[in-house]
Amino acid sequence: MGFPLKIALTFLTSLMVALFILPRLSHIALKIGLLDYPGKRKVHDSPTPLVGGLGMIIGLSFSSFLFIPLSNLRGFYAGIIMLVIAGFLDDFRELNHRWRFVAQAVAAVFMVYFSQVVLLSFGDLFSVGPIDLGLFAIPVTVFCAVGVINAINMIDGLDGLAGGVSLIAFISFAVLAYMNNQHELMFLSIALSGAVIGFLKYNWPPSKLFMGDAGSLALGFSLVFLSISISQKENSLVPPVAPLLVLSVPIVDTITIMIKRLLRGRSPFKADKYHLHHITMKYGYRKKTTVRIILLISSMFAAISIIGVTLEIPDYRLFLIFLAYFALYFTTSFFIKNLLILRLRFIRKRRRAGRNMWRFLVMLMKLMETLKALKRTKRYNVVLPFSYTRTKGEETFTGSVDRKSTRLNSSHIPLSRMPSSA
Repeated sequence: MGFPLKIALTFLTSLMVALFILPRLSHIALKIGLLDYPGKRKVHDSPTPLVGGLGMIIGLSFSSFLFIPLSNLRGFYAGIIMLVIAGFLDDFRELNHRWRFVAQAVAAVFMVYFSQVVLLSFGDLFSVGPIDLGLFAIPVTVFCAVGVINAINMIDGLDGLAGGVSLIAFISFAVLAYMNNQHELMFLSIALSGAVIGFLKYNWPPSKLFMGDAGSLALGFSLVFLSISISQKENSLVPPVAPLLVLSVPIVDTITIMIKRLLRGRSPFKADKYHLHHITMKYGYRKKTTVRIILLISSMFAAISIIGVTLEIPDYRLFLIFLAYFALYFTTSFFIKNLLILRLRFIRKRRRAGRNMWRFLVMLMKLMETLKALKRTKRYNVVLPFSYTRTKGEETFTGSVDRKSTRLNSSHIPLSRMPSSA
């Protein structure tokens, strides 16, 4: 089978299976009550099926079985099955957050044990040489895996947002895996991209279904597996900072939220409405516009990552870009209330200025219409007889009016004085 043909079939298989299975799963979800109901933190108004994750995994399974070898991906499949089960139970009966963390940690251990995917080095982030983890490699791998999984789970707050961010990342990882000569991971990324696009067909605003925790946990695990697998290959062309840039939007959002919750004396796992998408909506943007803005930012960082690898930009320079974004977002998040007030004042002033400008334009248009009407008026040469008699006097004035324009000008009225007939 030719290489381009295999790429196309891998993508189309997961896409078509997802498109076919999701409406049928939604019908089942309505019957068994696998629904997300509206609430205080919810932005939807009606119960919505939570089957997007199941549909994506079914699409991925068909594509993987047909086109992707199982040999080095046992840890990936073991971990993703674990998380889909935990996510399904959470969607259906709402598990305690501790059990979710246990499932995520176990999935990360499966990834390490069965696929030998371990975060061994952070790369040369500070231009002092590679930062190797040594004995801490496995604990740090599990910690980072749980962090990325929860980052995708937390950003899943608007229709199309988590799916869109994941799609951009999967496409980026497919490119990076190809550059790194890891065709197996490239096909896995392509299969995941097809499944996510099939899901977005039904999740793009207005949404007909949600991915649920089964979907967000599975996508987060897939992203961390690809990130580590691609960047930790021996003699890899892709430094660890490249996947960090690709996932910078959900990672920075999660780190900021966690720190701010701790500073407020709250649990870092207690949900609130201070995520990036909540902040963007507070600025007055609609849901769909908010999603597009965040996806644009995510695409920008993904492009920087690929360009950085292509041009062999040093790790520390790429890491500076990540730090700059983190510092900007973290700092401005503390002044969001003041920024909102300033923006509202600016909007009010702009509206007032707009109303005044509109009034001026209306007056100007009326004046222009009057001038045009005067220019279009026909002009005639008219001579009219004129006479005037003073009742108490002895004189009579006679003459004529010579009208040559639309205005009566006294200089055009020659008068003659004649004696009175009395």
